[in-house]
Amino acid sequence: MANQGSRTAKKPAAAKKPAAAKKPAAAKKPAAAKKPAAAKKPAAAKKPAAAKKPAAAKKPAAAKKPAAAKTLAAAKKPVTSPAKRPAEPRAKQPAAIHQRPTRIPPGPPPSPSKIPGRSTPALRRATEIGFLYGGLLRERPAPTAEQWARIEARVGAALPADYKAFLATQNGGIPLLPWVSVGDEGFLIECLNYVDGAEADTYDVEKASRRPSRHIGEEVVAIAPDGSGDQLILRRVGGDWRVEWWRHDALDPGATEPVAASFSALLELLEPDPN
Repeated sequence: MANQGSRTAKKPAAAKKPAAAKKPAAAKKPAAAKKPAAAKKPAAAKKPAAAKKPAAAKKPAAAKKPAAAKTLAAAKKPVTSPAKRPAEPRAKQPAAIHQRPTRIPPGPPPSPSKIPGRSTPALRRATEIGFLYGGLLRERPAPTAEQWARIEARVGAALPADYKAFLATQNGGIPLLPWVSVGDEGFLIECLNYVDGAEADTYDVEKASRRPSRHIGEEVVAIAPDGSGDQLILRRVGGDWRVEWWRHDALDPGATEPVAASFSALLELLEPDPN
């Protein structure tokens, strides 16, 4: 009872075991280094293309055999023809008029008086010389056959063909190339006299021809004045029409000076006024 009265002593609680220390986490192994990628092998070099073989040279064509010579035709007997009549002589045709180059050679031309046998050159065109009109001088038609016949009846001979051909395209006017060298002097043309049969002024050929014809003592054709009274005239010398200078105030009013061998030669001498 006594034991009952006494309380049984409680056993002390067993001491808790300390918690086992956690093992440290195992260190991670470093990642294995990656192997470098294998270097690519270089591409195999392409083999060069095989050189083409040159084309075989063509064989030259076989030379053709010359054709067999043809047999000569049998010789024909000559045919006797009747004797030909002699050809009738033809009338000489006038020389063709050609255009002269527009370029005027430099320097003064030779004096025609030193070359009296100079041949007649081709007719120089009026469009190359150039003409103006003014005052009494106006553009006129070509002279008619009746007007030429009147002048030719007065002088007693046919006028030179080159003079008539020029006036057919340029019947009067003021030339842009008015100077004519004559020896050491020069003639300055005022205008070209015209032909119309009216004799209205001193630039008409018939009216202008009266004074020099009277002083010279024969019929001449006044073709161009100088404005002071002098005239270039056409005068028959030994059957040819020559261009001469008639001076109105000369000591001998019937004297003249050679200028050109023909009217065509006069046109060749025309040049610009040096003054």
